[in-house]
Amino acid sequence: MAGSFKLKLTEPEPVKRIFRFRATVGALRVSITLTAAKLVNIYWGDGKTDFDVSGTNYTVTHDYAAIGEYYPVITGCIDEITAFSTNATTIWNKL
Repeated sequence: MAGSFKLKLTEPEPVKRIFRFRATVGALRVSITLTAAKLVNIYWGDGKTDFDVSGTNYTVTHDYAAIGEYYPVITGCIDEITAFSTNATTIWNKL
C-alpha cells in the first residue's frame, strides 16, 4: 500500500513559549537571559521583535513605552534552550 498526503502549516512558527509582563511605573523593562545554540526570535508583544537570538547566558532586555500588560513570545528551536530566566510570568512553556 502507498499513500500520499499534504501538510499545510497555518502558523509559521508553531512552537513557542509565551509570557505575561505587567509594565508599571518604574518597571517598564522586561529581561530574558537564555543559553541556546540555535536561533530563536523574541516578539515583545508591542510590535517590536528581536530576530536570531542565541548564545551562552545571553541577556536581552526590552523597554515598553507605556504602562500595561504585554505578552512576550519566544519562537523557534525552543527545545534547544538549555538555561532560561526572565522577570516575566510564564504562561506556556511549549505550545
